[in-house]
Amino acid sequence: MRSPLIALAVLAASSVALAESHPLYFPPADGTWEAIAPAEAGFDADALDAVAAHVESVHSSALLVLHHGRILLERHWRIEPDSEHSSGTYQRMLKGYTDEGHAIEDVASAQKSVTAFLAGIAVTSDRLSLDDPVSVYLDDGWSNATPAQERAITIRHLMTMTSGLTEGLSYTDAPGTDWDYNTGAYSQMIRVLESIFSKSINEITSELLKDRVGMTNSSWRSRGGRVTSNNVGFTTTARDLARLGIVISANGSWDGERLGISQAYLDTMLSPSQDLNQNYGLLWWLSGKPPNLKPGELYRAIPYAPEDMVAAIGALGRILHVSKSEGLIAVRLGNQPPRGFDVEMWRLLMEAKTK
Repeated sequence: MRSPLIALAVLAASSVALAESHPLYFPPADGTWEAIAPAEAGFDADALDAVAAHVESVHSSALLVLHHGRILLERHWRIEPDSEHSSGTYQRMLKGYTDEGHAIEDVASAQKSVTAFLAGIAVTSDRLSLDDPVSVYLDDGWSNATPAQERAITIRHLMTMTSGLTEGLSYTDAPGTDWDYNTGAYSQMIRVLESIFSKSINEITSELLKDRVGMTNSSWRSRGGRVTSNNVGFTTTARDLARLGIVISANGSWDGERLGISQAYLDTMLSPSQDLNQNYGLLWWLSGKPPNLKPGELYRAIPYAPEDMVAAIGALGRILHVSKSEGLIAVRLGNQPPRGFDVEMWRLLMEAKTK
């Protein structure tokens, strides 16, 4: 009988061979997005159907799995307002449908990872420094801290969730001493980018990312007056969000063209950004790292996922997962799933591999 270590080695060698025979594919902005047959990609078709069945059962509107950029598995489901899969929150975050009937949704905090990529372009072009005080880019009084407290908070603190501020931007701790997931503090990064480029976040995203990679159904939209922090939402589709995954897989390039972001910044963005929560980079979640020190936090390493997986994660279980080692990109949109849905998704996905 073959030992587990030998079996793992064989699978790893097979993954390398598949990567060499399937170079990364970049879908056109218009036209057909190429698919790959499960057998050619080293997957069992019936087992992939089981992945789709699981994801459908957890109130999903979309599932897209790419293999080196090509569509390995794709399903879309319409969640009607009176459906058992729906909720008032989901219907508020549903912003329409594409011509193909694919849901366009506000992907909640998955937008943070988009913002991190745009910030990387600003860093690479020397418009932004991670270690500058936020006050270099925003007028004094951008928070509810004192001027001295405010000037100690850097861009890096905002992007690593270590600002020491509350959600309402009041001072609680010295920056860098505590990790606390904080959308109110993060959202100042949108203001920083708009200040640097003298353009709206929509214009910045279109020029630096969206138009260059074919994210034709994506935009930033106002969330209305009820929102007290981060009053704009990034709305997108499973296919558009997967294009960002391809960019990450291609080390910040699209079909041979660099998008203005350095490898050094990407490495920083996708590595543990501090010692307080090593599952967090710069507005990206990481897998295969020591667990968050605070019990009950939003994300844990997924046992069945590749150790190099990185993720953009938003409310209601919106996910973009990227594993370069496996050549896999997975996107799930929809309503709130049960806890651990993504663990089961990856278990089924990895069990579907045949080589």
